[in-house]
Amino acid sequence: MNTYLHIDHITKSYKNKTALSSVDLTFQRGEIITLLGPNGAGKSTLINLISGLIAPDAGKITYFSESSLTRAVKNRMGIMLQEVQMIDKVRVGEIIRLFRSYYTHPLSYPEILELSDLTRYEKTYANQLSGGETRRLQFALALCGNPDILLLDEPTVGMDIDARKRFWQNIKSLGLDQKLLLLTTHDLQEAQEIADRLILLANGTIVIDGHYEALNQASRLTRITLTSNRFFNEEEQHSLPLIHKSESQDNKHTIWIDNADAFLDALYTTGIKQANAITVQAIQTGGLHELYQSLLPTS
Repeated sequence: MNTYLHIDHITKSYKNKTALSSVDLTFQRGEIITLLGPNGAGKSTLINLISGLIAPDAGKITYFSESSLTRAVKNRMGIMLQEVQMIDKVRVGEIIRLFRSYYTHPLSYPEILELSDLTRYEKTYANQLSGGETRRLQFALALCGNPDILLLDEPTVGMDIDARKRFWQNIKSLGLDQKLLLLTTHDLQEAQEIADRLILLANGTIVIDGHYEALNQASRLTRITLTSNRFFNEEEQHSLPLIHKSESQDNKHTIWIDNADAFLDALYTTGIKQANAITVQAIQTGGLHELYQSLLPTS
């Protein structure tokens, strides 16, 4: 069976705020998937639902065709959450050995240390680790059971550039063709380094779900940054090609459009450029980055 996870119209709310709204997703063995989105988009909520830390208000999750999170299912999952409190006066190696003992077929102790880049910290007390080192220990604990499903919530937060590079190199050496890797981030560039499928969440709903290559080819939005004495009024916008999204700060404006040449031509022919004293500062042609930015909520 290639389907490892099925999210069936999951909804979750906190008080009066909907964190996820009728989210429906299927994840297959061998997939490396990024959950991308701004803070509050619902990424961590989805990870917490899958891991069983919280329960949905509606919908259900199926694991390896199992309709509940049984002990057998838990033995096949590894989870790296954003915030985990480490035990005082316990060494890194001791914690890893303890977690390994919970599993029937754990990953070997030396391999866990190597993959998490913690060999030289084996005898260090866990509460004396730096933020990035603590994240690597959390990753090590997620690996202990040699999981088929690996959930990583903002895994590289607190890591410096070199540590991040080594982390992704170690991830790639895991034999991911037989696993499902699901990770969250708000950094598109980082996401593209490892994952082949992108799911963009915004306001608790799925905005994009597809493979990077196809999305990159399909996205043709262009970002134009300009200055003017004011933004386009409603009448002017009707005279211009469609503006998908705009952001303004003082006299600086950023817009996302389909075709830069057509838009610039329209600025001249309608007289809007001269009337608004417009100066074009930058043009960034299409790509997944521009599509992602255009779909994020305006702050």
